[in-house]
Amino acid sequence: MKRYAILIGIDDQFADGLTKCSKDVEDFATVLEKKCLFKTKNIFKILSKNGNENKLALAEFENRIDLLKKEPTFGSNDILLVYFSGHGEYDISSQQSFLKFPSSHLSTGMIKKYIDILHPKHSIIIFDACFIGSKVLSKSFNLNKLKRKLHIDSEGVFGIYGSTTEREAYFPDDLGNSLLTHYLIQTLNEDSYYDEDGFLSIDNLASICSKKVYNHSAQLVKDKKIIKEQIIVREGRIEGFLPFAEITLATSLKKTEIKAHTSKASMPKTAHTVISVGNFDSEKKDFEILIDAVKKELKNFSSVIASIVISYYANKPYRPNYNYYETEINEAIRKEIIDDEGGANYRNRNVSALIKAIENLTTFITDSKRSNEFDEYFDNEFDVSPYDSDNQTFWENVYKIKVPNE
Repeated sequence: MKRYAILIGIDDQFADGLTKCSKDVEDFATVLEKKCLFKTKNIFKILSKNGNENKLALAEFENRIDLLKKEPTFGSNDILLVYFSGHGEYDISSQQSFLKFPSSHLSTGMIKKYIDILHPKHSIIIFDACFIGSKVLSKSFNLNKLKRKLHIDSEGVFGIYGSTTEREAYFPDDLGNSLLTHYLIQTLNEDSYYDEDGFLSIDNLASICSKKVYNHSAQLVKDKKIIKEQIIVREGRIEGFLPFAEITLATSLKKTEIKAHTSKASMPKTAHTVISVGNFDSEKKDFEILIDAVKKELKNFSSVIASIVISYYANKPYRPNYNYYETEINEAIRKEIIDDEGGANYRNRNVSALIKAIENLTTFITDSKRSNEFDEYFDNEFDVSPYDSDNQTFWENVYKIKVPNE
């Protein structure tokens, strides 16, 4: 699952206006790389800076959508985040909210349509602007109708908006960012907000930031600096288990009490940044730690149930013959490891722990910074490429599980 982000920051061209929106984009991009597993090459910034107006910003956004549509590596198993920092406005007659670009504007509903064209597995929309409100995802928001509207490969859409249609979003002078973006970055950078498995979901992030933004703006009202509190709007839902952000791997291992590993080898700083770049001996030790973590979690499942869980995560659903494995499957359903339709239940703690361990491992072995010696070692040791983690041969050779015949 790859993660893509389109980040838009539109500054005013006068000193007393919004001049921090482009900085919001730069700072948010940094935390997306640091905490949220987004890679630099998949983060696209569209900026119109104070003193350097970009009148083609809207055209750049539309062109980026077209490029992603043509991008062979972008697929229905990916995450797309669209973020906007700038002015918003609400048109009463059409009952639509708009985002203001230089010399033009675009409705929030049209942005959602652009996203729908790409059919990402998960869509996350963050509008840090005034007068946005809700109903971006559909005119009359209804979860069941929304689910039917989504592409078959999509498993969720979630929106965070900086204000209701009647209120403003604030950019306090004493903060380096707008109020919502400030608390998004602060929360993502604070490990105490992550759960015991090291995850922070998008809905929990939104909930935490909503409270922080309201409390901060309430103090500004009390100090008579603004008239009304800022109220964050949340809309949509994400099905299954989607960790939007993860704490460092070393901290995560400690949280799951795999403490012995931390003293044996250099630990990756994050799930996608590794200390031992290009040093085969260190890479091999790091790999052994990560594969041991996967095998530890696999002990919680039989081979057939493990195969179901892993295949569901790999977006290649594996369906064993129910007549052969009826007892195991029914027991897994009873324990809420899988659902009635045979899909993995990401809310189950054992399932989420296994998926996290697999994500850490596959991110590590497919990192372009791995040495040639490591790639050769992997091919020789397992007779499979590290880039084939979504097939059964890989699961059998690397994870050492026997995938039962279907």
